Amino acid sequence: MKNTEKGEIKGCRNIQKAIHKRNSDIRQKTETIDIAELMAHIPFLCRCSTGDINIVLLDSPGLSESNELGISEVSEYQLMTCSAYVYVMSGTQLEDSIDTASLRAIVDRDPKLFVENRCLIAVTRLDEYEIPDAKFDDKSGSNDSDESSQNESDLDKCIAHIRKKVQDQCKGFVSIPDDCIIPLCATGALEARKEKLGEKRSREMKVLMAKLDVSTVEEVEEVSQVTLLEKK
Repeated sequence: MKNTEKGEIKGCRNIQKAIHKRNSDIRQKTETIDIAELMAHIPFLCRCSTGDINIVLLDSPGLSESNELGISEVSEYQLMTCSAYVYVMSGTQLEDSIDTASLRAIVDRDPKLFVENRCLIAVTRLDEYEIPDAKFDDKSGSNDSDESSQNESDLDKCIAHIRKKVQDQCKGFVSIPDDCIIPLCATGALEARKEKLGEKRSREMKVLMAKLDVSTVEEVEEVSQVTLLEKK
């Protein structure tokens, strides 16, 4: 259920449409920015919740977009009030310099954030990520390294490369453990779960299965890594 100034909106699809329309209107400067209250059944929170725990989920725009919308100060203030974070970035933009300003500000305020595993970096579009061509400094050509590389799947190589890319761009101010960086194929998880609920296999799912080199719905859901993010 979503509460707005115009009343209540019920139903997942109606809420999704309302949020999508509002986001579009805000970006086109035809709608003012305000706070909407969203009430939802979230199973992983319900399992661990007690009367002593008060959990608020805050979805803030990226700071680069916040600057465009004129709400960067609001976004920064909201980020500083949180105790745990899921920092989302696109895997297709990693070769450019990623926006680390907000992450640096969070780490400056809370230096033990990654040590205590209270921040996860979710890198989306794993299925679209391609390792760029690179000239390796190590010219020794070790047979052991070659064999190890051959034993790794293409997906494992992409995951390792994404993690190193994020770590390298943040190493000036924080050391990020591997298990705090989770590359994701969210579309794969969504399509797999839709099929489990009885929907016909979509064309997108068939393309994903071929790209990820898997043959079952369960394998798609596993390699998507969304379940790993949910467990953490």
